[in-house]
Amino acid sequence: MSGASVMKTDAGLRQEFASSAHTPTPNGKKRKKRMAPLSIRLSPDERARLEVLAGQQPIGAFVKSRLFAANDNIPPRPNSRPIVNERVGFAKMLGMLARMDIFLILKELLKAVGNGQIRLEPETESALNTAFLDLREIRRLLIEAQKVKAE
Repeated sequence: MSGASVMKTDAGLRQEFASSAHTPTPNGKKRKKRMAPLSIRLSPDERARLEVLAGQQPIGAFVKSRLFAANDNIPPRPNSRPIVNERVGFAKMLGMLARMDIFLILKELLKAVGNGQIRLEPETESALNTAFLDLREIRRLLIEAQKVKAE
């Protein structure tokens, strides 16, 4: 036997591959094509919220359970354990902010700068204003996360 007769040509290999791709499986059933996976873009905040809601469950399984509940009349049981831990953490952070009197101190500093009692470089004054606004926003977000009305 010559090496040429044993080796198949490129055309022969292509034909054999194509025919085997269309043959049924060993049990005689045709192979079904899988559906393409669903992909959506999430913002970092949306992704973080989804991870919190999913808890220990994989995100894909959580989303499927929410979309395709066995009985649509019964809402899925919330996975409250991580949310409770987060709310406790948020409450502690709010308490720390309140004890630090940082808002009062920054406000008084900014008043003194505005009245001319303290002279600062414009960059420093701007940094103080930015810090005050950032802290107010952090406080607002923590209160929103707690679902507590701001006083």
